[in-house]
Amino acid sequence: MKPEQATRFATAISALVVTFSKEASEALFEGYRIGLEGVPVEAVEHAVARALRECKFMPLPAELRELAGILSPADRAIKAWDIFTRAISVHGCYTSVNFDDPVINATIRNLGGWVPVLIEMEEQGDTWVRKNFERIYKSLASTGITNSQALALCGIHEQNNVGRTDWQPDVKLIETGLPPHRAGILPLAHEREERPAIEYAESIGQLPDRRFQ
Repeated sequence: MKPEQATRFATAISALVVTFSKEASEALFEGYRIGLEGVPVEAVEHAVARALRECKFMPLPAELRELAGILSPADRAIKAWDIFTRAISVHGCYTSVNFDDPVINATIRNLGGWVPVLIEMEEQGDTWVRKNFERIYKSLASTGITNSQALALCGIHEQNNVGRTDWQPDVKLIETGLPPHRAGILPLAHEREERPAIEYAESIGQLPDRRFQ
């Protein structure tokens, strides 16, 4: 936390301490700092303002996270599934996509990739896919992901043009509206790694599917 942010954080927590007639201590401030780790200072200030208006007792860090609008991994997974299914209806399996929530990218990649997952849903329905999606999303949201897991997802058009130097994929950025993840989640890489396309496709197990040619 930068010095300016640390000052704003301390001021916000001090407002709680004074308003709710609690005794200020180094341990108290450290507890709130740990409990609110990863929450932007603007969100902390918003949560404190709500607490001052709505709470009768000084809220714990977990309560401030809720007031700040920080979703639990389980709640976030449900919203992520809805965003994923809307993206399917808009873009389909031929389009390469890139969710601004990198954990959605990582979850779909863990399930087999954009095209295989959509094919499975079309052939077998979405019951088991949804169950596994939410389970994997919760796990990744809690433990963190790597940059390679956060890469954009390859559609059929891109698969069928792997290796061509005269063609560039049109990757659709999907804006989720979800707040940034807590600390531990790596930022989304909007650009793919600079390496040959065929190496990229091999690395994620998505070489062209000749059924669609």
